[in-house]
Amino acid sequence: MQGFIEEHCAIEHEGATFEAGGAWLAKRVDTGKYEGILYMLDNGSSIGTWHGDKKVRCSFGESWISNFGDERMTVWFHWDVDGVQKAFMGTWYKSAGDYVRCKEVKDWKK
Repeated sequence: MQGFIEEHCAIEHEGATFEAGGAWLAKRVDTGKYEGILYMLDNGSSIGTWHGDKKVRCSFGESWISNFGDERMTVWFHWDVDGVQKAFMGTWYKSAGDYVRCKEVKDWKK
């Protein structure tokens, strides 16, 4: 498989179980580029999987208020996809949770 889909993303708290969709990255058939959902970790200093078993440092861009009234922020990072470093840009839905919707972009450091 190119990319990954995280499974078994649940926590138990005071006898109740809460599940999340987990992180994922997959290659789009139409563009050949990767996109997915990752999570902001370590109080906003890294991006990673829901379980936190893989983390990378990130850089922050602009912050803005969407038309829904929530705060969002652009993030930039590199992620190893099947042994190849790829550049990603994402939107951190900062006031709505810890998830980052991301897509592969042309590397900005070359």
